[in-house]
Amino acid sequence: MVNEQWMEIEELRKQKLFPPFEESINMLMDVLNNNLTHRESAVTINEDGPGKGNWGHSGRKGKKGGSVARFSASDYDTAIIGKTTSDGKTVKGVDPHLYKRANERKVYPKSIADALTKGKTSKGNTGNRTIYTHKGTNVIFDNDTSTVKTVIYKGKGR
Repeated sequence: MVNEQWMEIEELRKQKLFPPFEESINMLMDVLNNNLTHRESAVTINEDGPGKGNWGHSGRKGKKGGSVARFSASDYDTAIIGKTTSDGKTVKGVDPHLYKRANERKVYPKSIADALTKGKTSKGNTGNRTIYTHKGTNVIFDNDTSTVKTVIYKGKGR
């Protein structure tokens, strides 16, 4: 008789897992939470193949090994939701558009949180939006919905 042990996904996510398996669980949760579409959740395997340490990422341009930053929706949510902005607003949500753009633009969750909490403010170009800028990270915040819409990285000092 086999002794089977089952875990809920949230219990599994709290465990120290083999990185490719952990990324798969995070992607599954993103898809289930409608934060990613099937097409956006595709993983690419580096040409070095399995067992070479290059799993599920495109590597660093011009370098052997290493990885490009990739964060899950929950990484961004944890870093952003509930933060109080530098001008006293509370972040209540994150637009799913942010997850895609932040990963494309290689913007870390902490950089977004820092821009929101420490950034200088300016008026957005559409609607009732505020731009928070800190160390080259520009975060677009919708004042009507209290949600972060997107992020742009322009480089340090800008």
